[in-house]
Amino acid sequence: MFKPLIITAINLFFAVGVIHAKTFNACNPNWFIQPDSLTKAKRNEIIQQLDSILKIDQKYRPIIRSVRKEFGNESDTIKKLWKVIAYNDSMSLIKVTDILDHYGWLGPEAIGNDGNRALFFVIQHSNKTTMEKYLPMMKEAVTKGNADPDLLALLIDRTELLNDRPQIYGSQVQMIDGKYVLYKTIDIKNVNSRRAEVGLGPLEEYLKEMKVDFKMPDN
Repeated sequence: MFKPLIITAINLFFAVGVIHAKTFNACNPNWFIQPDSLTKAKRNEIIQQLDSILKIDQKYRPIIRSVRKEFGNESDTIKKLWKVIAYNDSMSLIKVTDILDHYGWLGPEAIGNDGNRALFFVIQHSNKTTMEKYLPMMKEAVTKGNADPDLLALLIDRTELLNDRPQIYGSQVQMIDGKYVLYKTIDIKNVNSRRAEVGLGPLEEYLKEMKVDFKMPDN
């Protein structure tokens, strides 16, 4: 079965540690090895691994829309594409959760911007249980400067959507009758204020880039 037709603009455009994984509690994000505890060799190993993971994560996602448009959403071609993406995601998730469970959410100063983004992408492209497990860790990472608040907003919206609740920042769209529309958003009139607080641009511009028709309600 291929993934639901729920995307963000990111989807369109583009490995053991000291603490044993079984004893790590992701709901207690303060308990993890600090980045400066990493040896230089281990740090470089993680950077190389995440660089590869990021490239794999973004290899096929940029062509999803064009493939869907050319072959149709129910075509064997799009289903095969999603199958390849799902397999890659599952392999990347094993590696990223191992890193997170042993070292926590490492920041850019430890693993670089691309490595840091790779952590987010893999969790964002996982499943509801995994997202909800690592969401507290990412929230704590944001307070420490180890993750970006705008990316956290996307993860929050995705978890809200998967729980069938209104999103907060307006980052998620869905396909209805062959057309992309904004997923239900709480207090839509004030969404741009909330977006600005986390470093996201106006919703209207975001949706225009995604080619999603939208008009902010007057009232």
